Amino acid sequence: RENLGHRALFEVRQGNKAGVALGGRLFDEVDAVEKWQLTESEVGLNTFLFSRDYRDYWQRHGGQGYVSLFAGRGSELRASYGEERWSSRRARNVLSIVNDNVPWRVNPLADEGVMKLLTVSGTFDTRNSPKDPRAGWYLRGEYEHGDGRLIRAGTSVLRVEGEEQAAAYSRALLDLRRYNRLGPNASLNMRAVVGGWIDGDPLPAQRRFSVSGIDALPGFDFRRQLNDTDVGTCAVGNEQSYAARGRPSLCDRMALLQIEWKGDFRINLFGNDEDIGDRRWVFSRVKADGAWVVFANSGRGWLVGPRDIDNLLYPKGSVPDIKSWRTDLGGGFDFGNFGVYVAQAVSESGLSPNVYMRLSRRF
Repeated sequence: RENLGHRALFEVRQGNKAGVALGGRLFDEVDAVEKWQLTESEVGLNTFLFSRDYRDYWQRHGGQGYVSLFAGRGSELRASYGEERWSSRRARNVLSIVNDNVPWRVNPLADEGVMKLLTVSGTFDTRNSPKDPRAGWYLRGEYEHGDGRLIRAGTSVLRVEGEEQAAAYSRALLDLRRYNRLGPNASLNMRAVVGGWIDGDPLPAQRRFSVSGIDALPGFDFRRQLNDTDVGTCAVGNEQSYAARGRPSLCDRMALLQIEWKGDFRINLFGNDEDIGDRRWVFSRVKADGAWVVFANSGRGWLVGPRDIDNLLYPKGSVPDIKSWRTDLGGGFDFGNFGVYVAQAVSESGLSPNVYMRLSRRF
């Protein structure tokens, strides 16, 4: 059961560039928490090469039906409804190239039970190019309402058998990006990501949030608890206890702001490229086209509740003061499908800069 699953999809689509689609899915699959951050390729290669896993995993088994309206390139409005069973997944000792003898991070527990889910999502895309955007808007939003019965994971390291409790919640996630061309070879790009609990019971463990890691705040180590009340992950208590639970995402809500300034450059040694086209890399002639990048990121997570003195709980209608957000600065080089960067935390003292690579654009 840990190795085999299934996905079956049936869809009827009317229209070419615009139209309507109606379909259904049956699935038994492993899903990931907070997929809005790194891409699957980046997570997979980090795991295979360096024994570093930047996602938490859980099991989904059920089915859903959906209807969608689509128009233009990448713009869509979709509504789906289904029922599925949720369960936890244990960490497996799989093969990796480097540090194969290092133990894997514990996979955090998930809430378990049967849930009915209503999901409404939409995408609006006016970018001039999805692969190399220089101008336009990109908006991705999702609203989810869940209703069912769950055995809550709580704060234990091991699963403790308990009674199922009724659970009904609403959550949302919004990713808004703006690309601005400043000239033939320069652009200023901005991104805002907000998400969290809207109403109802507390969010299930696998539907919570954090602001941590290479995609969000690369100047800070992945889910490293810096204080007794950590604003990146909403962890409370000591670092050892949090690490023993697998460093889960614990926030009810989160917000992230990013900005970057990019400019093109070209390196072309030992000949011209008139006969080989505009390729990103041509090693025989030491040719590299790319862009330099300077960026800043700021964000944090929080819990919803009566205001407390630990700067972690905030009432439903309020947002933490931006002075309490984590912030980093950095720069690097973007070669399209490959980039190398360095980022330094500036809102916390005593932290070393992080050097990292990406196999996709920052956003």
